[in-house]
Amino acid sequence: MFVNYNSIKLAIEETALQSEQKKLELAFTENFQLPYERSEYAQYFLKHENNILLSKEFIIKFQTIDSTNNTGEVKEIENKNSFIESPQQSRRQFFYEKLFIKKP
Repeated sequence: MFVNYNSIKLAIEETALQSEQKKLELAFTENFQLPYERSEYAQYFLKHENNILLSKEFIIKFQTIDSTNNTGEVKEIENKNSFIESPQQSRRQFFYEKLFIKKP
């Protein structure tokens, strides 16, 4: 009898917690998510979250000179793509530098 009572009590508490959680999710959707998606800036922010460049935007990559060799001349950094035109190229360049260019 006690076990049955205890399991019913736990089920009621669990249901109340689930109900409260659903109310919070619904309130979040109604009060924040829907107004955000309907706003005029939604497309702007979504493009930036998905790494899509807007018009008149471009990627700037800063590089430093590694070191000098024994003759005092500065080593040039090899950069096949002088301009990175898309986020995909930027990502590829980043992994190329991390994986294949060894620093002393």
